[in-house]
Amino acid sequence: LAKLLQADDLRIHCMHDNFDLRAAMNGETPLDILIVETLALSEDPQEFITHILSKKADAKIIVVTAYADDEEIEELKGFGVYDVLTKPIKPLVIRKMIRELVAQIMQ
Repeated sequence: LAKLLQADDLRIHCMHDNFDLRAAMNGETPLDILIVETLALSEDPQEFITHILSKKADAKIIVVTAYADDEEIEELKGFGVYDVLTKPIKPLVIRKMIRELVAQIMQ
């Protein structure tokens, strides 16, 4: 996704593990938008999302997943997720979403 979203005015940091994520939550790198695959999490998505938002309440969390029905999407949004995208992800859709979020954050 980093290559897909790359732009001159957009800085992207790829988090490869929990250590990178904790560094971002502690302010060592910005955490404005977090794109996460719930199947890659080693913990319950609800706990993960609520923990992130308790540390960075203004972070926008976008979940990408191959498996989500309407009920699960509403449940994730109830936890504070900004949006849920199901795979296959359309490059233009996610790029537009990120550009709009960046514009909101920059205001």
